[in-house]
Amino acid sequence: MKITQYALILVALCCFSCRDVVNLERPEDYSNAGASTVAVTWSSVFESYWTGMNNNYLFWNIDPTDWDGVYNSYKPKFAALDVTKNVDFLTAYRYFQNITKDLVDGHYTLTISDLYGNTKYLDPSVARYYQKHGLNLYEYFDSGGNTSLLEKSPSFIHSDWWVERFSTPELRSAVESRFTGNGGEYHAAAIGDRNDYGINSSNFAMATGSLPVSGGRILYFQFTGFNYYDITYCYAVRKDLYMKIDAANTAGKSDGELLTDPDLDPEWRLALEIRDVMRKTLQFFDDLKKPDVKGVVIDLRGNGGGAILDLSFIWGRMINQELTFAYTRSKLGDNRLDYTPWLPYKVFPAPDGVALMVPIVALVNIQSASCSETSAMIAAALPNGYVVGGTTYGAQGGIADNRKYNGGQFTAPLLKLVYTPSLQVKYLDGKIYEGEGFPPDIPVEFDYDALQAGTDTRLEAAINCVLEHQ
Repeated sequence: MKITQYALILVALCCFSCRDVVNLERPEDYSNAGASTVAVTWSSVFESYWTGMNNNYLFWNIDPTDWDGVYNSYKPKFAALDVTKNVDFLTAYRYFQNITKDLVDGHYTLTISDLYGNTKYLDPSVARYYQKHGLNLYEYFDSGGNTSLLEKSPSFIHSDWWVERFSTPELRSAVESRFTGNGGEYHAAAIGDRNDYGINSSNFAMATGSLPVSGGRILYFQFTGFNYYDITYCYAVRKDLYMKIDAANTAGKSDGELLTDPDLDPEWRLALEIRDVMRKTLQFFDDLKKPDVKGVVIDLRGNGGGAILDLSFIWGRMINQELTFAYTRSKLGDNRLDYTPWLPYKVFPAPDGVALMVPIVALVNIQSASCSETSAMIAAALPNGYVVGGTTYGAQGGIADNRKYNGGQFTAPLLKLVYTPSLQVKYLDGKIYEGEGFPPDIPVEFDYDALQAGTDTRLEAAINCVLEHQ
């Protein structure tokens, strides 16, 4: 009996030893043992990738991918590839597409390269969305972003994914006309250059509005990303430059007027754009304290997220005590299901935060991701909060440093970055919405034709929500 047990143990050890040893001393950098002294192979790259995912990926508790099956299936396939051949690099790229296609992590991306500097990028959740519209994201990538490929799918071109973003003229025009056409106000500001398609995704734009209603007004705030942590820093360090600009501005022009000068010094232009954004944002925060406010609409459509600290920077203006809106946890060890206990996920009031007792609406769509989704959870957790629009993207996990949280993003030979969260999020109802999106309290289908005609139906629903819940 004992001999049989020892034999089984020996077999198990032999099977385990078939997997190459990986250096785990640097959790952010999974390098196959000896890779620094021997030539990198696709087999060693796969081994490092598989181990990094096995140890660091946060969502094995809800992910449908058979990770052991991936190892057994793809280990020999990668072993058959030659790392020096471009055709095998493309084959490895297709293998990684198949391996990652069902990962539920909405943030997940993978950047791979070859020995000659060629790079490929994978984004499984976006690829699935494209596939729903009969499109191939990776074909689009390989074409260099040829939009004619996307125009083959009318459902995609007419979707909220493509149209309902700050950068599209249709949405900007409809929102602006809704406020200014009804005796209200609308103010916009941006940091960065514009191109023919609107505002580059790497830049920042925001807008505020004020809509007169019976007995007061509804305030509106839209911004393209949670970038205020960086913007406030950039604003603070330019104090001396602003003094210089103001001293030279003998005509007393506004920042907006100064920005119309085509010959403006680029450094001054950037500084003025930053100040214009901050002034309009701080004015919105000040307006929140005024007694005539009947409701607030925070427009997060097309907002892909950003810095977690921005949650308290923005939502902290509308509360006067800390608010638990969800729970979060990280990895505790290298086994797939080693987790810490769930801890409260909170936003904290700003020093001048006020407890708004009026309806607060988070307006969202399919492109509301990351901090925009946790913002929807914040609104839903407020006693006077509502979520209006479409279901969000499905990427709530918090991005952090692997070395601090024992899980999340990492690198490996030929893998420039495996981008994945370090924190898992669970809403107050006990459900994890990763990969499926946070549902609105008041669902409103996107109406492309109405928007083309100048009516933003989801904004109208948000305004009606405020009016009905006063």
